[in-house]
Amino acid sequence: MLVTNSTGKVGQEIVRALNAAGADYRAATQSLDRAKTVWDFPAPAVYFSYDDPASFSPALQGVTSLFLLHPEDVPERHLQLFVFIDAAIEAGIEEIVFMSALGADLHPTDPLYMVEQHVAQSGARFTILRPNWFMQNFSTQDLRSINTKNEIWMPSGTAHIALIDTRDIAAVAAKLLLDGVESGMEYTLTGSEALTYAEVAARLSALTGRTITHQSPTPEDEIQRMRESNAASEHVSFMEWLFEDIQRGYAAITTNDVQAVLHRQPRTFDQFLHDYAHVWQVKS
Repeated sequence: MLVTNSTGKVGQEIVRALNAAGADYRAATQSLDRAKTVWDFPAPAVYFSYDDPASFSPALQGVTSLFLLHPEDVPERHLQLFVFIDAAIEAGIEEIVFMSALGADLHPTDPLYMVEQHVAQSGARFTILRPNWFMQNFSTQDLRSINTKNEIWMPSGTAHIALIDTRDIAAVAAKLLLDGVESGMEYTLTGSEALTYAEVAARLSALTGRTITHQSPTPEDEIQRMRESNAASEHVSFMEWLFEDIQRGYAAITTNDVQAVLHRQPRTFDQFLHDYAHVWQVKS
């Protein structure tokens, strides 16, 4: 098994799950040095970069199962993914678990959906995962704003979002890799409750003893800010339709797909807060 983007929010949890299961896997990463710091066990990391096609063959050698996602970190990254997927099939990959995003299938001209289609047409057995927004955003990219300004910035207004714990996404992906992929399956992965960001802020306030507020710029202002910060064009486009889907209520849907695969309920937001409470504790 090969786990791409192995040090990311989902990838690192997949590696933990595969390691705990005693699976034969590789953790693909652009930085072998970073890989040494992510886990408290010696994960079998292998150098891999979409920008370096020479890294494809060594990473894929002897591998039959692949976890893949589209990082959308540089323009036209999806074209590099097409090349890698084709190389993976030629190298002997038989099944692919591809992590897309909630609503990608509603936006057929977006590169993310194009990658979904390339996976589906690759000839490998495949399953598509479409998760909702991550709970772990609050413990990573939103952490600095929460701990220094007591603010969460998100252009969601009063819309509800059925946030999901990345550990549950990873558990689903790992189970599929371990048990085998049923080709053509698509899973929409959500938490069990839909919350507004004001409700998220209120629960963080109760946890930390500080008053944390939700600041909601307009989606248009946030997209403009991203463009001015030179964010990759594909990522800006991706975020634009995600914000649109939030505003029209699509991100509020809840499904039973996590339970269907794992035979348990997804983690609640309160469970997530309990498990990560230490990261929001600020020394006075």
